[in-house]
Amino acid sequence: GFIFAHSPEWFVISRELAEYATGPKLDWFKRLIAMHVAADEIFWGTLVLNIPNFVPKISKRGWYIKWIRHGTEHSPLTLTKEQHLEDIVAHRHQYLFMRKVEESAS
Repeated sequence: GFIFAHSPEWFVISRELAEYATGPKLDWFKRLIAMHVAADEIFWGTLVLNIPNFVPKISKRGWYIKWIRHGTEHSPLTLTKEQHLEDIVAHRHQYLFMRKVEESAS
């Protein structure tokens, strides 16, 4: 069967996956996903879960993202030097990317 999935809209993909996703064989899939209200949140997760024999390569480094605990916001906090730099530096070996950085500090 076909599996629908939810995933973050922000991540890095391999060239192999990018080439697969942009190929003409997936035009039907892109049209199907485009009909969904949250297409950006289901496209990649659904695609990856439905590629036959696909074995993803996942980096051990992750994203540094801060959310409001028990909040209702859809977007993460804006990272600032004053509030987050010490924590970012202390854990920099764990992260390759940060989201979402104060414009004047980026």
